[in-house]
Amino acid sequence: MICPTCQGKKQVHVEECKKCDGLGEIECPECDGMGTCTCFCKHDEEIEHPCYRCDGKGQIPCPSGSLLDHEEHDEDCETCRGTGEVSPFDPRFKPKEQLVLA
Repeated sequence: MICPTCQGKKQVHVEECKKCDGLGEIECPECDGMGTCTCFCKHDEEIEHPCYRCDGKGQIPCPSGSLLDHEEHDEDCETCRGTGEVSPFDPRFKPKEQLVLA
């Protein structure tokens, strides 16, 4: 049975953001992904506090919006593992019912 994802072409076209790899978030540049910043106060006292930019998460939304700076390439179809076909017995893929005209 022909793979429903790649239509038997064995590969799929993928567009991914170069900055976040399509995940939608990048490491916070303010805290280097640590989620905390160190403040040096009077008397050389160090105080750690949650990063104000990422709210202590270490990640911020990708500034490119995943569309402005993207990379396009083809890769093997994950559904059929690059073969172009799937088993007709695989429960994930039920063949469409054929219409019987009366």
